[in-house]
Amino acid sequence: MRRHSIQVGVIYAVYVATEYSPTAPHVVVHDSAVTADFYNFRILEFQLFAMAPVAVAPTTAEFVTSLKASVVSPQANTLHDVIAQAVDRYPSHELGFITSSAHDSSIQTKTFSEFNQNVRNLARAMLEWGKPTGSVVVVYLTEHEDNMATVWACLLAGYVPCLQPALSAQQAHKEGHVAHIKSLFGSATWLTSELGAEQIGSISGLEVHLLSGLRASAEKFAVPADWVAYEAKPDDEA
Repeated sequence: MRRHSIQVGVIYAVYVATEYSPTAPHVVVHDSAVTADFYNFRILEFQLFAMAPVAVAPTTAEFVTSLKASVVSPQANTLHDVIAQAVDRYPSHELGFITSSAHDSSIQTKTFSEFNQNVRNLARAMLEWGKPTGSVVVVYLTEHEDNMATVWACLLAGYVPCLQPALSAQQAHKEGHVAHIKSLFGSATWLTSELGAEQIGSISGLEVHLLSGLRASAEKFAVPADWVAYEAKPDDEA
């Protein structure tokens, strides 16, 4: 029976694909049991076709109207739009962040709504630094979640984030690299952890802020879920 079912399935597929073609080859079945099963397939197909409702093709105007109605929100044009639409469409979906502890690695999760509120409060707290819009913030952190949160916070605050990888352990190389960054950006604010602050603490002329301090400041705020300090423009620096 299984052999017959497989054969009928194959023959039926060939029959349907070639039945209405004037040049289609004839399908010859030599097994009487297969022939009977195939005939039953055709009867069943006819019954289903007779019972199926008839769909009327919509006009072009109706199709366009239906398509517009199915669009949830406009296309994202800026990074601000990306996070706003993600929260609007999938508020309970979760983001996973990998921890980089020396003793253990795990994944921490936050819903889109939680992450969004966190980064907007951080962005509001950043404004307390008094930096002008477009200022460069060098993000020197090790944790996945910290990096992601501060980059988004910078964008929402109107700043330009610059992710800084691990600095060299050699003091001369480290100082040369930091000096190059200062020269490249004119001036830059560093956002880092206590460990990062120790690594660059001996280098003069840097404005350094701790993420722990920024978080403490952010706890004072509860901005709306769509709050931004600066509306992005097409010609903004990235």
